[in-house]
Amino acid sequence: MSPTAHGLMLTLVLLTVATVGCGGKSNLPKTAPVSGIVTYKGSPVENAQVTFHPESEGNSGHGVTDAEGRFILTTYKMKDGAILGKHSVTVQVTVQRDSPMPSQRRQAMSPIPVHYANATTSSLEVDVLDERNEVELHLQDLP
Repeated sequence: MSPTAHGLMLTLVLLTVATVGCGGKSNLPKTAPVSGIVTYKGSPVENAQVTFHPESEGNSGHGVTDAEGRFILTTYKMKDGAILGKHSVTVQVTVQRDSPMPSQRRQAMSPIPVHYANATTSSLEVDVLDERNEVELHLQDLP
């Protein structure tokens, strides 16, 4: 086979694989919409990174709270929610002190208890069902 014929054959194979891959079913785990609110001591938590860590395989779902503490999760595509099943949930607020020089910025104290930032200490768990899921995360100090 000549180099030109070999190149043409390789191109046809790659195009076939790409075409079949684009039209086939996704192998990604099924997701369901998840939205909710985060409060601490009864007040909404703004700019919190909310992460749902699935017990099963697959990506975590992520969202950021607005001024009212509301969030919508994204896992694979914008606002698709989280993978079905049980999740440990983390909530983390990173606050930067103001400084004109990035190298001089230091992280300030978190406005929420830091145990919520770690999946092993958070104690927050949510079971995502195959429906629209509305979640309320009421954070509190450790006893």
